[in-house]
Amino acid sequence: MIKKYQELKHSNGYIDFNDMKLLLLKSMQVPEYLQYYQQIMARFKIAVIDEFQDIDNLQWKIISQLLSPETMQHLIVIGDDDQSIYSFRGSNPQFILNYKKLLPQAQKKNLSTNYRTGEKILKRVIPLIKKNHVRLDKDLLSGKKDMGKFILYSTKKSGFSGDSKMLRRLVKQINDPKINNDDIAILVRYNSSRMLLADWLANQKIYADINNIGAILQNNIVYRIVTELMRSLWQDKFSYFSNQANRIGFRAYKDHTEKVQAKAEDEFETLSQYFKGAEKYNATTNTPYKRTDERVKVYFNSVQRFKKQMEQSDNEVTKQKLSQSLIKDLYKATTKLTDRYFDYMEEKNFMSKNEVNDIKKYLLEELEKYPNIDDFFSAEENKKEILTSRVEQGKQDNRIQFLSLHQAKGLEFKYVYLYGLTDKEVDRNSKILNSWFPPEMPMDKFVQKWKLVYNHDFKYLENALKTAHVEKYRDITNNNAFNPINLDKTLNKNKEFKMFYTMYNEIENYSAFIEEERRLLYVGVTRAQKELNLRIAPDSNPLVFELELPKKKDKK
Repeated sequence: MIKKYQELKHSNGYIDFNDMKLLLLKSMQVPEYLQYYQQIMARFKIAVIDEFQDIDNLQWKIISQLLSPETMQHLIVIGDDDQSIYSFRGSNPQFILNYKKLLPQAQKKNLSTNYRTGEKILKRVIPLIKKNHVRLDKDLLSGKKDMGKFILYSTKKSGFSGDSKMLRRLVKQINDPKINNDDIAILVRYNSSRMLLADWLANQKIYADINNIGAILQNNIVYRIVTELMRSLWQDKFSYFSNQANRIGFRAYKDHTEKVQAKAEDEFETLSQYFKGAEKYNATTNTPYKRTDERVKVYFNSVQRFKKQMEQSDNEVTKQKLSQSLIKDLYKATTKLTDRYFDYMEEKNFMSKNEVNDIKKYLLEELEKYPNIDDFFSAEENKKEILTSRVEQGKQDNRIQFLSLHQAKGLEFKYVYLYGLTDKEVDRNSKILNSWFPPEMPMDKFVQKWKLVYNHDFKYLENALKTAHVEKYRDITNNNAFNPINLDKTLNKNKEFKMFYTMYNEIENYSAFIEEERRLLYVGVTRAQKELNLRIAPDSNPLVFELELPKKKDKK
């Protein structure tokens, strides 16, 4: 993916922000260019860098060379190490954490009062952020004494649920004429978390600009597989069937349908035409896909037979019952045709089983709301048109800001809803690694702690490493030369030491990742001025429970 991105940039003559930094730094290696840049910057006697916790290695190299020694003596940097959340784009919190090494003469001024977040909200996130080992020690105070409301919703259900007390409150606030929609924000950890909720809100005539057309339900691959096959069976359309043939019998079956099409004199417009062409092709060719064609045809004929009965019925009650039964049969037929494909994709980790199940469950619930399948298809097309067009969204009465936690940094809202904070990345069993082996733990201390944990909690340690996907641990346990009991003797061997050191780095990186996830949650909570809403479920991110949660929990 990265290689393709670089190729596209090069072929189109584009550069991105990182390229700008690299090109500038490269030009600074030419003495006359560097001298010219420094002459320009010499005019400035004082320099201020805001958001210093987000600075990266390239930026610091550029700044430290551009600014004169005198200006560096008057450099002012402003930042909050607890909000360093951009490691994925190269930001390095070590600059703000080790500012004394970079700027030995620097004076430190703590701006510890938060004027955004109500005290009753801020106090609940302080225990979480203080669990981080790598941070500057400081007091966290609120300038809004006795203000703020932290509302907790508890449920025994995992996954999306439209029957949620938190979502009902959200809809009520959005529809409240006294509350400006711009004062409300839904914050999520992952873009994928927006999809079902954005669609559900659209059903309530509330539209969210999620800034990602691919994250709209109607463009989701699982959704399209199911609904396009439903369309092919219902509307007798070959194009929909052809689009999804590889989800019925993988690539080989897709190739088969294309060969049938190639043998035909005319382009297939209907699925019925395909079946006639396939019957001739299968009769003259030794193909293993005759049975698959027949299987699809059985489902198609069943749907068409029910459709005909429904259209010919004069009794409206009977017609309605047949219509609703037909919707269920269509869905069942489609899922039976694609079960093998989804099982394979989930088994190979190409698709998330939970996500596939959530989308299918949501789709089935949506289908049950419609009296007939044509109304469903029409409503979905209308939703897609609005959700993919900012112009159309601008015409709607109610809109909602739907941001990732990264996008929300630097912003503030009166009402914040933290949504979709699942254990997708942070497993409750692996979180303990951060307590045992904090980031920046020296190798000698790591070895001593490893011995202690290994001897007392071997099974717990092994499970934590597995759930954290520390791959090097498997290499060590499968190596007969590695003696975990006499670790000092083992580490005297060059090969075993290298293996252990690699694992040490993997664990350190994972521990640092846990601390950044805490900072992300801290950022999310502190976006709230007046009210913070949070739902916890069996699949919630375990870091959520490090917050000082309210004792009274609203059900659902």
